[in-house]
Amino acid sequence: MKRMKLFVWVFAALGCVSLQAQTVLTAKIPFDFQLGKKVMPAGEYRIEESSGKLLLRCRSENAAAFVLTMPTSRQKKPETGLVEFNRYGNTYFFKGIWSPYSSTGAAVIPTSRENELARRVGIAQPAAIALETGR
Repeated sequence: MKRMKLFVWVFAALGCVSLQAQTVLTAKIPFDFQLGKKVMPAGEYRIEESSGKLLLRCRSENAAAFVLTMPTSRQKKPETGLVEFNRYGNTYFFKGIWSPYSSTGAAVIPTSRENELARRVGIAQPAAIALETGR
């Protein structure tokens, strides 16, 4: 039943028309990482964020992933956009994205695998990659 509700919610969210502008960014991510339940390869990514939805497409590999996000904020506005990861040893998990000169960002809810790894390994080491706008 939970799965069915999630399925309906995701399609309802996709079907909603949004008046917000879509943010398109690019990043060269030099390591494999997990986004949701999918492992994404290292490569150049096109990242589209709009109204709580995040789509990552790898330009060099045939890989894409879609996740829902939560809004997040910080006091200092980064001059460049950032994509953030949590690192446990050699395993990276997508954490969130920040647009350039914005104090608001989009965060991904940690998966059960990340939570389990955090319990076993301890505190995550932060990692960040600078983004470019457009392209």
